[in-house]
Order: sequence, then C-alpha cells, then structure tokens
Amino acid sequence: MKRDLQRIANTVLLYSYHTDNKGLLDGKMGIALFLYSYARYSNGKYYSDFADDLLDEILASAARIPTTFEDGLTGIGWAVNYLIKNKLVEGDPNEVLNDVDKRVFSHLRCDPSISIFGHAIYLTERIRDNANNPVFEQYITQCLDFCHKGLNGYKGTISLNNINSILFFLIETDKMKQFNHLIKSIRVIIPDVLKRISEQKWYDSADVFIFNRIVNSIPLKQRNKWKSISQFTFAEVSRTDDMEYFIRTSWLEELYFGENSFKKQLTENTGTFVNDKQINLCHNDFFFSKGLAGLGFALLSNNQ
Repeated sequence: MKRDLQRIANTVLLYSYHTDNKGLLDGKMGIALFLYSYARYSNGKYYSDFADDLLDEILASAARIPTTFEDGLTGIGWAVNYLIKNKLVEGDPNEVLNDVDKRVFSHLRCDPSISIFGHAIYLTERIRDNANNPVFEQYITQCLDFCHKGLNGYKGTISLNNINSILFFLIETDKMKQFNHLIKSIRVIIPDVLKRISEQKWYDSADVFIFNRIVNSIPLKQRNKWKSISQFTFAEVSRTDDMEYFIRTSWLEELYFGENSFKKQLTENTGTFVNDKQINLCHNDFFFSKGLAGLGFALLSNNQ
C-alpha cells in the first residue's frame, strides 16, 4: 500500500494543474484533502507545502465560487473543517470559516436530482462548535424551511443521494428539541418521496448502502417516530465498477460517519486500479469523487 499511495500522491500532484475546478469532488479541494492526509502518513513536508498552496488558491477564489457542495464553497468549507478538526492544518474553525459560513447560508441552492444538500451536512459539522449559538440555530431553521418547501408538492426527480443528506440532517437535528415540530412536518413527506425514488430507480448501490447506515444510526429512543422511513427497503441494483463503488461509498461514509468500511477491499485492488488509471488516465481519474485522490483518502482516512 505504501508504494501505491506514493504513486497516487505523485500523480494527483502533477495533474492538479490540469483543472480550474476548485471543488471537493472534482477539483483541487479534494486533491488538497488527500495530499494533507498523505503528508502526515509519509512525513513528507513537500506534499503538505503543495497542499498549502492549493488551499491558499482555493480560499483566495472563495468569493467567485458557487455555494454548492460537489463543486462549490459548501464542500470546501466541510473539507477545511475536516482538516482543522483532524489537525492536518492549524486554525480555529470559527475564525477560518466565518466568511464561508456567511456566504454559504446567504443563499441555499441544490439540484435534488443529483446533489447532496451540502449546506445541511456542512451545518451539522459546524454546529458541533456552536451549540446554543442563535446564529447557527437560525441557520438550522433556514435549512429546515428549505427542505420543507423543496419537498412539499415537488414532482420532479429527487435522488436517494439527496434524500440521504436530508435524512441525516433531520436525524441529527432532531436531538435538539426546539426543532422537533419543523422536523415532523418534513418527516411525514419523506415516505412518499422514497416510494417515488424506488419506483423510478433514482438511486445506485452506494446510495442504498448509505441509506441503510443512516436509518440504522437512529438513536433507540427516536426510532418509533422514524419507523415508516427506517423500514423502507430498495431493490438491489448491480454496479458496473467495484472500485468506483468502494471509493464513492467510502467518502460518503466519511462525510456522514467519520469512517469507512471498505479499506480491505480497496487495499486488495489498489495496485491494479492505479496501474489502469496511469496507463489510460482521463480528466476525471485523478479526482476525489471516484478517482485516485478519493482512493488515496479512503485508504488513509481511518488513520487520521
């Protein structure tokens, strides 16, 4: 694994020059996140210095970056918070992310057909440092209102990927009693949404795995009121590429649960995957979402 990680690090470092995207999943933030992790693992200052330069470039462009999760400021903010919490970079989250918070929550937007509702996931992490902060409680109310208005009566495509992020946010926020009534108004809508997702097959195998992990994480004392959701099942779907499945599922697990379950499978297949990508490297093959940076991060994430 050591040799493969070095090959991954050198490849993504070189190809980071080939994208202008600053985002987490398909841009420079995902590369920086992996390089910081690899620098700690290898004790390689060169990689952390390079990641510092990438992060400086990303944050300098913050005012021009959209607020979406996959390719925007919300995903970047989540990654920066992760770096600080895991002591990969120094800083106080509230100082470093103050301007990011204001911009992220000034305008909520999300494409429910393909995107995670990243504002809510980012907020779930930020609230850990800001419990009982009225500003962040207002952000919670804002996100809950957005979810309710977005789901109520909406007949368009909604992916399970999107609903997973909303469910996670609702379950976490439900621990704060002052939001129970708002959460209930959203919770009663979700079973019908899940039924449409199931009928139209707006999901893949990674989405189903994460859905099951989320509902299984519901605290015992809360399970009865989530019963109509937690007992929902989806038909199995085939996957075309096991490694891309392992990589995507691993970063989704890190996003929601701070761990991944597939390190053994990733380690067993790393060499072949890296060889194939280096022989036929395409633009998306070195990114975080399903490529080399995501693979490297997944191999290292449980070691942070």
